[in-house]
Amino acid sequence: MGVTMNSTWIRYPHTVEIWTMQRVTNYAGQRYPTWTLSNTVPCFYVPISSRDRQSPTYANINRDEIYVPPIDTDGNPIVLTYDIRFKNIKDRDGYVLRGDADAANVVSNEDFFEVHSLIKHTGWAGKLRFYQIILLTVVEKHV
Repeated sequence: MGVTMNSTWIRYPHTVEIWTMQRVTNYAGQRYPTWTLSNTVPCFYVPISSRDRQSPTYANINRDEIYVPPIDTDGNPIVLTYDIRFKNIKDRDGYVLRGDADAANVVSNEDFFEVHSLIKHTGWAGKLRFYQIILLTVVEKHV
């Protein structure tokens, strides 16, 4: 796929979109979050489990795990934090595995995945090899 693997044997056949939050102030002085597409990076996708959640609304929350390399296909470093969200996990042919494939122009919270756990894996020399990220589906409205 053209990604430098940084001495790891993981292949990255999937891609995922990284969205960043920006706070916008309207004319009344109220601040609300808006999400903008930041980058599309390669990843390795593994579905983990699902569970039922009773509050604030009834939803079936899926837990997914992705592995992301420390650099993207252009050679730029990928910096991941808990403030970002992910959307549209796709396979190598461009089919959406998780996310909303129908509403390409409409962004809703149900399409996003929030970072539940972010683990940085390093090699013996201390160099960052890959990120291991556990994702949860966002179910709350107006987040």
